[in-house]
Amino acid sequence: MRPWAAFSASDINNDNSLDIAELSKLFWVLDGVKPDQSRVEREMKIIDDDGSGEIDRLEWMMYLVTPDPDSGLAVFDLNLRELFNRHDKNKDGMINT
Repeated sequence: MRPWAAFSASDINNDNSLDIAELSKLFWVLDGVKPDQSRVEREMKIIDDDGSGEIDRLEWMMYLVTPDPDSGLAVFDLNLRELFNRHDKNKDGMINT
């Protein structure tokens, strides 16, 4: 499942943010195994940039990108970039439906 689609699938109450229980479900969907609670708590602290106790879509997307060491710009992880490129049919930098 795509990481951004997994976010929506894990957002049980459709409030466009994930609490710790929903984050646990998200990792379960992505990894295919139930995550250890300590991992979920650790990742929540890393991802929850504003300290709200919930992860919004922007925080999730920022978690999925890494800074380029040369430019400092955020770029998608290689695996995510490959997945994105596969779905960017006309190579315009957007996912086409």
